[in-house]
Parts: sequence; structure tokens; C-alpha cells
Amino acid sequence: MNKSSREKQAFINEFKGVLLEYTLAKEMAKGDSDLIFHESDFLETVSTYQNYLMTIDLETFKSLPLVAKMMIKELEKKFGNQYIKVELAGKNHFSNWGEGDLLVDFKNRDPVLLSLKMIKDSSFINTKSGGAYSFFSKYFAAEDSQKKFAEDVSFSFEVFKKAFLESIGRENPEVSFLEMLKSLGISDRPGTLKGVEQEMLFAFYESCLNSFVTELKKLKKRDPVQFVAGVKKVCGFSKDITKVVFSYKNKENLRKESKVFIESWDDYNIVSADDLDFKEIKKSKSYVTLASTKVDIQFRIKPMNSFATSGVKINVSVKAKN
Repeated sequence: MNKSSREKQAFINEFKGVLLEYTLAKEMAKGDSDLIFHESDFLETVSTYQNYLMTIDLETFKSLPLVAKMMIKELEKKFGNQYIKVELAGKNHFSNWGEGDLLVDFKNRDPVLLSLKMIKDSSFINTKSGGAYSFFSKYFAAEDSQKKFAEDVSFSFEVFKKAFLESIGRENPEVSFLEMLKSLGISDRPGTLKGVEQEMLFAFYESCLNSFVTELKKLKKRDPVQFVAGVKKVCGFSKDITKVVFSYKNKENLRKESKVFIESWDDYNIVSADDLDFKEIKKSKSYVTLASTKVDIQFRIKPMNSFATSGVKINVSVKAKN
């Protein structure tokens, strides 16, 4: 997928995410329930997104009311239908909501925070994306692990940069790596590299992954409670969240053979660090899987927009086991 295709897909994902939240909230708030928007110009945003999505992806736009009704059906099975207020964060997510998109107040039970997802059948659900220079400190409160991982990433990048410069005959440039690439007409986008240079970049990612896995394993052994708390956060459960997931088989017809399922942290069967094992990386040089009996958690090393900087991202995604 080229840059323009990725950007288009990112826009579509944002449009359908916001519109699904709105459609679900509006449907739930029918009757006597209150509907509260925590964004002053949210309805204007909704109108703009509706116009865009109708133009870009009409099938998804037409399917959203059905998706919302399917989600509500499953929610009512679990929580009942005595809701009295639905609050919608919009793009103004609140820290005390964690990953929550909607907060639903009930007449006869505690409020429920909902996180809405749409995925292709059997796909992993993206939950977190964090930079290499903050991932361990932000999600695991592990400063020692963060320091070592950051050092390893920086060192591995210097090795990659040196090898890359040698391959193009520029061992001692007088300008920055990025400026040198621009002066030679070489794109700094990771997807444009081919041949030996691409292999060098992949070797950099693999080195980052090896360091990341090493630090995760050391943290698991050193502080298992802290380790599990961090895993819970990166799985999208920094708060008491209920995930409502719409799964479809055919993007061209979302209403055919689709289903909705609900996930909570308890469903993953992770009580202690002993409930989690690292799967063998096998042929992959960019990701590792941490598994319990009920879920696979994938940590994937991803490039930033430019390979001329040392930063990489760690994307986390989850897939429940049947």
C-alpha cells in the first residue's frame, strides 16, 4: 500500500470510527435517555465526515445503522436496556475514560465505558502504538528497561546509517542523514528502499525487536506484577473498558456474514505473569507474540514516516482465541 493509499485508509478509518460512535450513541439515546456530546462542534464534524464517507466509502456509510443495532443487541444481552444517559467523547478523549469512546449510565447498574472496533474477520485488533523512546516508561513504568531499549535502538540505528552511507559512497557526510538523502534525490520513506538497502533497514528493525523482547522478558521475571499491569494497558484496558467489536468477512458487503462480540480484560484469562508465554518469532523479523490460553498479543516494530531518524514505533494488537 503506497503513501496515498495509506493516508486515504487512515481518513476512512477515522470517519467510520467517529460516525459509528455517533450512530450508536444516537440509537441508544432514543426515548428518555440523554445524549451528551463532549465536543462543542461535534455535530458539525459529524456532518463533514458523513459527506466525506458517502463519497469515499458508500457501503460502509450505509451499513453503520445496522452495525450500531447489532452492537446494541449484544450490549443489551450483557448489560440490559435500562440506560438513562449516553456520553460521547468525540475526538476529545478523556484520561479518566482511558480508551473509552462512550460512557453509558444505567438505571440499575454502574456506568459502562465502551470502546468500539470494526475489523475484518479473524484480524488482530489494534490497541496501542508507542514510540521506542517512551514505550516502557509510559506503559510499564519501567525506567531501567526504557533506558536500555532506547540505547539499543540508538546504537542499532547508527550501525544501519553507517552501512547505508557506505553503500552509496557517502561515508562521512557534512550534512545530516536526511539532508544528504534529499541532496541525492533519495526518498527517506521506508517503503521505497529495495535490495541491499532494504535488507539493511530490516536488519535494523530485527535488532530493535531482539532488544525489545529481551527487555520484556527481563521485566516479566524481575517484576511480574508490574509486567501484567503493563500488558493490560497495551491491550487497551488502562481503565475498566468493554470492547464492542464488529467483525465482517467482506468489505464490499459489511452486512453479509458479520457478527458482533464483546471483550473485557477478564476474557483474556491473564491473572499472573505465569499465564503469558512468548511465542517463537519464527520467520518474522518485526514482531513477537505474547500468548495466554485465550488471547494472542502481538508487538510489532514499525517504522516512522522516515528511515532517516532512529525512532521506531511499537504497535500492539490482540486477537482472542476461540
